[in-house]
Amino acid sequence: MKAFYSFLTVALTILFLPSCSDTQKPQEAAFSKEKTLKISDSLRKEKLSTETEALRPNFKPFGPILKGDWITTHGSDKGQSFEEYKKSNPNRPNLTKNKIYILQIGTFTESQEKILTDTMKYMEACFGVSVKKLSTFPLNKIPLTARRRHREWLHEQLNAKYIINDILYPNRPDDALALIAFTSKDLYPGEGWNFVFGLASLTKRIGVWSIFRNGDPSDSQAHYMTCLRRTISTAIHETGHILGIKHCLAYECVMCGSNSREESDRRGLSYCPQCMEKLTWNTDIPVRKHLEKLFKVSRQLGLIAESKFFANCLAKTADKSSEK
Repeated sequence: MKAFYSFLTVALTILFLPSCSDTQKPQEAAFSKEKTLKISDSLRKEKLSTETEALRPNFKPFGPILKGDWITTHGSDKGQSFEEYKKSNPNRPNLTKNKIYILQIGTFTESQEKILTDTMKYMEACFGVSVKKLSTFPLNKIPLTARRRHREWLHEQLNAKYIINDILYPNRPDDALALIAFTSKDLYPGEGWNFVFGLASLTKRIGVWSIFRNGDPSDSQAHYMTCLRRTISTAIHETGHILGIKHCLAYECVMCGSNSREESDRRGLSYCPQCMEKLTWNTDIPVRKHLEKLFKVSRQLGLIAESKFFANCLAKTADKSSEK
């Protein structure tokens, strides 16, 4: 059953309970730093389109690899070239499957509601499709068998697999490119796990994630922006996976896996050149148009560093276009 699910981080951190049995732990290949960096270097040598090639100087190559990073515990990750991605027959928007739906589970505070609204705006710009909110799903409809109180932290958690199998999949709209649930409650995928930020099924085009661990956006404007960046990062990372994009090993990219909040915070809110090549091919949106949308929405949402970054990317692609 583990193969059906994607325990995908940035959207999650896996922390095992002391009582967790070996069979509950992901069976991963042994990590080799030298081998991983060799794979990373090889991936960056792949020839991309003119505009994405021009963006390479704006991105930092993958690494350094720090103790506890995702790749050190998931040595089976091998990255994904653009050619491999195209051959994988990924989920793509079309005339009958062209919307991302958001299902809100339970209540949100006013500031959390705004985080969700702003995140939806960023998602629309990133993926070039409409992002629609469905009616809120009440917590009292989730049975006690799919809820628990953590034995040490004591706060309530929701079973992410139940949300995937029993709430999302049976109710996925026919025109959904993806159906995503957001909740302000903490999540866990099963006994033997402390928590996950999120869980997704790639083949079913559905996912769920929580903003519980993203910080309190009502504390201050700075805390709001931190929560917004983390929520957007999770949203575009997981939706990228639903579109078939695997964890990135080429650059420090929003599609890199993360074992901790600290690790995910090291990455920005952009796909690297290789992942951007995949995304813009998938959505059939030119690179410059994709960057223009991200620049505009970043400025609108007050993401100052991001808007400057995308402005610089646009300048790089403009310079390259003028050389033709």
